[in-house]
Amino acid sequence: MILNSKKLRKLKTNPKLFFKDAIEKKVFWLSGTYNKYLPKKYKGFAQYTIVSAVYNVEKYLDDYFNSIINQRLDFKKNIFIILVDDGSTDDSANIIKKYQKKYPKNIVYLYKENGGQASARNLGLKYMQENNYKTSWVSFTDPDDFLDRNYFYEVDKFLSTHQDDDICMIVPNLILFYDETKEKKQHPLSKTRKFNQELVEINNMLDFRDVIVSIGGVVFNRKKIGIKNRFQTNIKPCFEDSFFINQILLENIFSNIHYSDKISYFYRKRSDGTSTIDNLKNSFEYWFNVPYYGTLKLARYSIIKTGIVMRFIQFVNLYFFTHQILPLVNNSDQFQFGDFGTKYLELLSRNFKYIDKKTIITGGIGINFLYQKIGLIGFLKKEQIDFNIVYIDKFDECRKSILIKYYTSNPLEVEVVKIDNKICNIEHEKRISYRLLNSSFVYEKRIWVYMPKYDFGKLKIQVGEYKTEIKVFNKLYSELDVGLISRYFYRTQSKYYLKNTLVFMDQDIEADNNAEKLYRYVQKYYPQQKIIFLLSKKSKDWDRLKKEKFNLIDCYSDECREIVKHIKYFISSFNPRLFGIKLEEQQNFLFLGHGVDKNDISLIFNMQNIRMRFSSSTDEYNSLVANDTTYNFTKKEVVLTGMPRHDDLIKGNVKNTKTILIMPTWRMYLNTKQYANEGRKIRDGFLDSTFFQSWIQLLSSKKLELLCNKYGYKVLFAPHFNMRDMLDFIMLPEYIINAYKKNNSFQENFQKSDLMITDYTSAAFEMAYLQKPVIYYQFDEQDFLSNHYKQGYFDYRRDGFGPVVASVDEVLSELEVFMKHNSVEERYYVNMKNTFPYRDGRCCERVYNAILAIQYSHNREYDIKIIYKKLIISIKQSYIDLALEYFKVLYQNVNCNHNKNKIMEAIFMRIAVSGIKCGKTPLIYNFLKNNPNVIFTHNSESLRIKIHHLARNFYLKKGIYD
Repeated sequence: MILNSKKLRKLKTNPKLFFKDAIEKKVFWLSGTYNKYLPKKYKGFAQYTIVSAVYNVEKYLDDYFNSIINQRLDFKKNIFIILVDDGSTDDSANIIKKYQKKYPKNIVYLYKENGGQASARNLGLKYMQENNYKTSWVSFTDPDDFLDRNYFYEVDKFLSTHQDDDICMIVPNLILFYDETKEKKQHPLSKTRKFNQELVEINNMLDFRDVIVSIGGVVFNRKKIGIKNRFQTNIKPCFEDSFFINQILLENIFSNIHYSDKISYFYRKRSDGTSTIDNLKNSFEYWFNVPYYGTLKLARYSIIKTGIVMRFIQFVNLYFFTHQILPLVNNSDQFQFGDFGTKYLELLSRNFKYIDKKTIITGGIGINFLYQKIGLIGFLKKEQIDFNIVYIDKFDECRKSILIKYYTSNPLEVEVVKIDNKICNIEHEKRISYRLLNSSFVYEKRIWVYMPKYDFGKLKIQVGEYKTEIKVFNKLYSELDVGLISRYFYRTQSKYYLKNTLVFMDQDIEADNNAEKLYRYVQKYYPQQKIIFLLSKKSKDWDRLKKEKFNLIDCYSDECREIVKHIKYFISSFNPRLFGIKLEEQQNFLFLGHGVDKNDISLIFNMQNIRMRFSSSTDEYNSLVANDTTYNFTKKEVVLTGMPRHDDLIKGNVKNTKTILIMPTWRMYLNTKQYANEGRKIRDGFLDSTFFQSWIQLLSSKKLELLCNKYGYKVLFAPHFNMRDMLDFIMLPEYIINAYKKNNSFQENFQKSDLMITDYTSAAFEMAYLQKPVIYYQFDEQDFLSNHYKQGYFDYRRDGFGPVVASVDEVLSELEVFMKHNSVEERYYVNMKNTFPYRDGRCCERVYNAILAIQYSHNREYDIKIIYKKLIISIKQSYIDLALEYFKVLYQNVNCNHNKNKIMEAIFMRIAVSGIKCGKTPLIYNFLKNNPNVIFTHNSESLRIKIHHLARNFYLKKGIYD
């Protein structure tokens, strides 16, 4: 067997999954080969009808017919097909008629105007009824799917041995067939099925594994369908299957279902993405008709038929909503009907009234993570779960701290972390908001906790007043031996014998960025530091850096791969995975960045194991670390230092050069994937794109040339590195200079220009650093901001460094204003000045010092501000036991003047009042009794009397004082 690179990687990284998949694929292949030679069965126990709705499936009809005609149960004697053409515009009709001509007794062709799949199936059922079909079993195979050869043979065999059983339907093993690769995989629902059960009574369908949502391959008892049951034409573009099936189940609640893994139905995943399911998110009906006419109506129908919302109905609806709601979390751009967001959320809340909390906690396919369950329960049901799990995410041996995280629907949730019953010091904390449309769906709290004893002791964590367990190494603990944490996270420390070596890298085929600049600084000022710079030998920068005595290693060499295994610090301006470099959890990826991050790219960053992220702008820094943003970073991981390349940038700045820099950014949809030693290439169709046409219009403008001649300006053209191939398609006017032919540092383009014309590039921040203005030519603003990047904190009109325009005429108009006055509006210069806190030429120094600081631990006292904040929040949340814990720490560590006792007594009385109001007075008394050396020993008796009177008066008002 020959393994390609993808399979080899899979074998290395996950051998168990590799062999599992290999065996499954082999079983599929063997069963298909073996089936061809099994004998046919000519006389069946029953006869079967297939009703199929057809719409533009000419490519798939041959597979469909062949899979049915070649059934092991004889087709001519036992199987009948009714194909309803729902107004196809391709050659589907002629293909059907060709097969009908060959099998006139078995195949019926009906035509109707396009009205949807439901109406087509209903016409087929009506035809059966009107023509007195004697077949007692019916299925609804889609014409782009196909059947296993044993499909009807196994159905017939089962029915013949269960003649006296009240069977409603038979559910097959659903197999996903990927059209492009011909790969076959078991559908997630089928993977969970309890296939070994002979029969399941519908009334006992209590498990999510029993849920039936797809009609594909299900064989129905015609008597159970009845005359009235039809597919709902107002439920589209999906869920009509689920509604039809489960309506029948509700009407036959004491009948049985058989789940069979011997009956395989192949559901085709089309390579062209034209199936109904592939295009759901663009449909208004998907977001509104289905939740109203489908799920809501089904829940209410369950109450009508059974008096309750049956558990299997809840699972069916939950299955639909998890696939609809969860992809929207932190990705609201997928919801294209923004004005109806409130209406949609109201519709969700109405539906979730019929889904129990227990059902959500049980979960099912598509709802596997606790944060999803907490979000659905808290956001849509306004309820809380009565337990929580805290995850240990990272361990910092040098700083003696662990990163814990947990999820909650309460933005003011409080936790207490203790080792051997002593509260640990919280160093940094961050609340991340997972957004659903414009609302907070669920919160993640990330907390760095200082552990002076990281090698022994018992760790216990309490979130609110809920039962809380600690999860690490995929195991749950009520309390955890701290030594296990360090032993697990750093069990492989000995292999990092190059721990004192710093490895630097920019891109594989290009240096001249932050890593090169920082390398130069370390090389010059710290010559004793061991350093390596990674670069491809094919890079144009290789010879230049070699001459300058850089310690170069080819990033694609075996030597590089071996070195990377043993280092502790990898310092890069790009994600090393782009170049095939994978770092382990225990290695430190120090991300320099290659520009100011103005867009929300948290989805990319959150998947990377970044030990430290260096930031250069105040707004960028706040967007990374502030509460309720989407980034995983706390203030521990992000340092505001400035970019190393900015030190050289500002040193070489030149003003009044009479140069205009035109610099378009790139478009993901116009580029290929990134390839080793090459970078990205331009896709076919580039010349017809709005992007190309818009920039050509500007570059070839006669007015631009006239303005440059009139005011004595020259033009430098430097498209984004990923779009540099566009230069092959452009004949630049003679007065416009190709920046890539100058063969100098790219920074010179900014240093020697007076103004930039761009669309969205973050390189505009380089100009702003030099306090030079920008004209933003945003001809595709709406499309770019919705499809290319997710909007971040930066607003071009509010925060930008120059005017925003949409046409060439507007660009030239603003450009002429600048050329006349050599300036733009004052507010743009204010933005430039306020964006960067450092223009002092010491960015490299700050970055290097931050790297050195990673290696050292510090003795830290309690942060009294954090302790006090958690104490006050605990009081407000009526978490009296947590409030008392934090009060004790506060009292022991606060340094006040002679008024300390008065201040602490006032705080304690706030705890007491809150405890009395929520019925937790005994906790207050017990605390006073058990902590005589902590609480106001000179005045403890009067304090007890005061609390006693407060409690007595409160309960008298309530009429419950004894």
